[in-house]
Amino acid sequence: MSKRADKGNTITSYFCGDCGTTLWRESDGIEAGILDEMSDRPPDQELYSDRRAAWLPAIEGAEQKKSTD
Repeated sequence: MSKRADKGNTITSYFCGDCGTTLWRESDGIEAGILDEMSDRPPDQELYSDRRAAWLPAIEGAEQKKSTD
């Protein structure tokens, strides 16, 4: 499934055929998805932080962004 992002680029999402879980997304050669070992690569940005559920804390040390810009 493909969508147009805030910046106008196309983001394509790939899903599990059995359960529908998002496995990864691609955009301009950048891929993000499920990684087995995340402890050595903590997030450096949190997108759409203004839409975060009130009960969910910010990611410590990550830049808080309101969009993908």
